[in-house]
Amino acid sequence: TIEHNDSTATAGEAFAAGSPTRSTPQPAGIVARAHSKRLADTFGRYSKMDQYKEFSNPSLADNIFWKNRSFYFTFDSTQTPTFYGLVPNIGAGQQATYWDLWVLGTATQKYMDPRYSILTDITGYHTSNIQADPAFISPYFNGARNQVDPAVPTSMTTAAAMDEGGNYIDTQYGPLTTMGDYHLRSGSPAINRGLNNPLSTFPELSADFDGQRRPNGLRVDIGADERY
Repeated sequence: TIEHNDSTATAGEAFAAGSPTRSTPQPAGIVARAHSKRLADTFGRYSKMDQYKEFSNPSLADNIFWKNRSFYFTFDSTQTPTFYGLVPNIGAGQQATYWDLWVLGTATQKYMDPRYSILTDITGYHTSNIQADPAFISPYFNGARNQVDPAVPTSMTTAAAMDEGGNYIDTQYGPLTTMGDYHLRSGSPAINRGLNNPLSTFPELSADFDGQRRPNGLRVDIGADERY
């Protein structure tokens, strides 16, 4: 389960050469990268591994990838007052950009292949996937340090900082207390909608995040929690 994760693109590598005032947005959920030529050639020697030749293409089933936000940093002196921070500006009412899955660096764009999963956007993915709010008990987005109400969207803030790796932007966010509960509500679309097959291959999956037996019903629940 990866929900409400944030990619702020504030690390040094997110800025193109000669562009210190604006970074490049990055994926926020699960990311795979192209293999080096040497590693690709190694995989290419084995026909059974051909699907992994260009990038690590994981088997994805029974997952929740939901509303993982992608931001970029900008310093815009054309605005009055000058804007310094993350875009989209959530606190100002701008709509979030969600970017759950991506493959970086391949010669042509490649895609991962989730099955029996809940995604923010199922366009182009297998028909076994679901586009629906997973209905957690108490989810929340990151926001301001003083955020107290998860239902009211606020903006993360940035400040200048000298950090490791040549980074010079410090991202500050809240809430600074535990307020989330990512167990499934009764009636969640994730309940009894997963694929049981991985259980026979990976016995570790016979228990959920809390150690409770799965499945609890005819099929496993999608995500890390099995509803009881």
